[in-house]
Amino acid sequence: MAFQTQILFEEPGKYKTGEYPYLGASPKFVSFLKDFLIKKSDKIESVKLAVYLFNNIELHKTFIALAEKNINIDVFSIPLEGYDDSSPQEISSLENEGEVQGKHTKKSLAEKVYRSFITDPVKGYNLNIFPHAYIRSSRIKPFSRGKIPYSLHTKSLLIEMKNGSALVGLSSSNMAVRDLPKHDFFILKPGNQEEIGSVKEFFRLLSQYSVPVSVKTDGAISFDFQIKQEKVRFKSDVFFISPFYINSPEIAENKISELIKSAKKRIWLMAQHISSYQYKIPLNYRIRKQINAVQLREGCLTALLEKGKQGLEIRCLSQTFVDENEHDGKYRVPVNTYNFSQFIKEFKKIPHAKYGVNENIHSKFLIIDDIVIATSFNFTPTQFISLPYVNISKFDHIPGLNYRGIFSEVGQMLILRSIKDVECFEKNFEYVWGDNETKVVIGN
Repeated sequence: MAFQTQILFEEPGKYKTGEYPYLGASPKFVSFLKDFLIKKSDKIESVKLAVYLFNNIELHKTFIALAEKNINIDVFSIPLEGYDDSSPQEISSLENEGEVQGKHTKKSLAEKVYRSFITDPVKGYNLNIFPHAYIRSSRIKPFSRGKIPYSLHTKSLLIEMKNGSALVGLSSSNMAVRDLPKHDFFILKPGNQEEIGSVKEFFRLLSQYSVPVSVKTDGAISFDFQIKQEKVRFKSDVFFISPFYINSPEIAENKISELIKSAKKRIWLMAQHISSYQYKIPLNYRIRKQINAVQLREGCLTALLEKGKQGLEIRCLSQTFVDENEHDGKYRVPVNTYNFSQFIKEFKKIPHAKYGVNENIHSKFLIIDDIVIATSFNFTPTQFISLPYVNISKFDHIPGLNYRGIFSEVGQMLILRSIKDVECFEKNFEYVWGDNETKVVIGN
């Protein structure tokens, strides 16, 4: 029997407040993936996983078991320097089992996993570090989870089968231990030829610009990361944004805007952060010539507002919120407060539009009529800006640092068109909308 698309949603309400499960932020996803890989191991040729944080001991153990069955495993993640090493917390033991016990930080857990590739390597199982950092301002301050931000924010999966077929996966969850459970999604679906080609090409280039984990590279920071950009070759329902694809963030937003403009009845948007509206792009890093000028971009939310004014049903859910006047302290404030507040000012002009806030939201997806755009990235200007010529000789708050490289995050979007798949996301949206933690701040 052919494999059917699997769509899972995590429910943070199932867990105790402040609980850090040893299976990671999404025990449901990790359990499913572990069971699926072991059960189908005799049919699997290889597994490729790109994930922002890789500190899940249980997933690591599963990959070891697969490699011992001669299945090639390639995991891509960020340098150890990018993990949060503050405030150790007790890791709870679901079902009273699991190797991870005691108090840990995200970094101390990652160190266990990363170190094992050096001390106890397993043939066919590789951890690859993608050290690309993305910076566009000399005013950046050191992060709590590392000195500078790393771009590999995608959670992408490719499972190649021995019969030549392949499964394509995408999640909004890092499945990392020490992340709290949130509202997240996990998709695993059979890929068609174009989709598989798109994912294979992404992993080929990701591998080209990654380095094997080692004593010398596991904490490396790349301040001068040179990438030869290429055109996006595959036009399918699987699309990647990354520094090695020319202008891919803008291409992704343009595609999203086009789909929004095609809407006839409804647009439902759920994302951790929403602010891609009327934003500015510095031209001095977008073109080689250094000039103090900016380019104004409408952003995909402009199309959403226009559709709302035409009478379509508009509903949005996010983790952060601030109105057009000031923050009242009730909700977590978005980083890009200005863009968000300007969007909300226009959003309130739309008759019958509704906006809800839930601090447990981590999913990122759009329902446009009868399709779903699921993404690993938020709907903010940062996700949709590509600056190929960033060159900063000095930083205001990080002495001794200079940076030259491409500003672009790494992310994935996946379009689902099956009625059954769309219904799954529709039910999840309604579930989160009706959650006790959701506060409707605009509309009834």
